[in-house]
Amino acid sequence: MSDQINSGGAGMPDSWQRLWAPHRMSYLEGENRPLAGNQISCPFCRISSLSDEEALIVARGKEAYVVMNLYPYNAGHLLVCTFRHVAELPELTESERNEVQALTVQSMKVLRKVSNAVGFNIGINQG
Repeated sequence: MSDQINSGGAGMPDSWQRLWAPHRMSYLEGENRPLAGNQISCPFCRISSLSDEEALIVARGKEAYVVMNLYPYNAGHLLVCTFRHVAELPELTESERNEVQALTVQSMKVLRKVSNAVGFNIGINQG
């Protein structure tokens, strides 16, 4: 990566080094989106109904599962999702929250062991 900043674009130049993940273009262009009206539109609800191998699910609990991101930003990019469709964290039951937390911790331990990861970025998407 070059330290040179391209300031020839529109607007004010900035020094942000944006993450470029060209392999995500198929996602941005709509690949793997449901086509028919009778298909499940939520990708996480659809994923949970598939086989583990087909959906890249690496662990299933009673109320949540861990899936490899098909369009990862970085190596080891995992998603922990509940089987029940909810939009926000406060909508989860205590049991669901506990299992999401436990699966997150288990995933960190596995990633640290197999990839020697020294740090993790854990986020929660809402809505």
